[in-house]
Amino acid sequence: MRQSDNLPGERIALGDKLELLVDVFAPSAPTHIFNTPEFFRLHAGENGTKGHYFQLAERKSRIVLATLHFTQTSPGFYRSPARGTFGGISAPAELSLESIEALTAAAEAALRNKGAANMHIVMPPASHDASMLAKCFNVFARQGFGMAGQEINYDLEVSNTPFSERIDYGNRKRLNKCLREGFAMVRLGPECYEPAYQIIAENRRRKGYPVTMDFAAVMEMVDTFGDRMRFFGVTRDSELVAAAICIAVSAQVMSVFYWGDREGVQDYSPVVLLSSGIYEHCQENGIAILDTGIATEAGEPNHGLIRFKRSLGLRESLKLAVSKDLSGHA
Repeated sequence: MRQSDNLPGERIALGDKLELLVDVFAPSAPTHIFNTPEFFRLHAGENGTKGHYFQLAERKSRIVLATLHFTQTSPGFYRSPARGTFGGISAPAELSLESIEALTAAAEAALRNKGAANMHIVMPPASHDASMLAKCFNVFARQGFGMAGQEINYDLEVSNTPFSERIDYGNRKRLNKCLREGFAMVRLGPECYEPAYQIIAENRRRKGYPVTMDFAAVMEMVDTFGDRMRFFGVTRDSELVAAAICIAVSAQVMSVFYWGDREGVQDYSPVVLLSSGIYEHCQENGIAILDTGIATEAGEPNHGLIRFKRSLGLRESLKLAVSKDLSGHA
């Protein structure tokens, strides 16, 4: 894949073989959704913020090897990503330590030249790509980044095993009860997006969790990413009683962004049926990991949420954040 030399942005040679593309947005093979130009553009420039989109490419072929972006979320503070579940370095194919070193060092130098005082990177959960996380963490640590946070993420490796065999006895009873009582799992169309969001928002308010995106922001994601935003629901007598908003993060990972049920149906636990349907969707579409996000907040465990996720067969995966103070660097 080649890129026209006439596009805006900057190309910085990194030796004879590699170059850093700064805000060039060269076409590349897909990686995860949070490192796409479309996601970067959703937040770069928001409320006066500035961002920079870095790509590591071969100088001769112009093939993009990896992507990393940062957005200034406060004066001098650059975060990857500005918003979203995680950022960091993504690559469409195996990426060497040497390439990770080159991209990280070059992005740091470019940001420092633009007045950055701090770089903060939220890394993907280890389960998404343990090899990539190990290499990135090794490079970040050697280049002076320190731990800025740690969370416990919960996900499930999708297999041919039925969901009912992955969950505990209590949830199997709840699943069967829902099916006996006429609850049904459905994929929701656009006419149901707002009712689904309202169920989720009210559920989170009842439990004291913040609603980090309003409905307009969710629809902006839908408008930008289309079918990668997937809505699921549980109905009873045509009434929507539980809903989930999911993101196809990559070809291999489905992330439950939000889920919840309506007041008054807790005795049936329709989220168990909802989970079963999302898992089956992953099975049918060749998705390898069903990710439900963290069950900690600033590292502190939510024990009730952890027990619930464990009861669904989900397992722990480490999710790290690193940062580097650039203010004392020349």
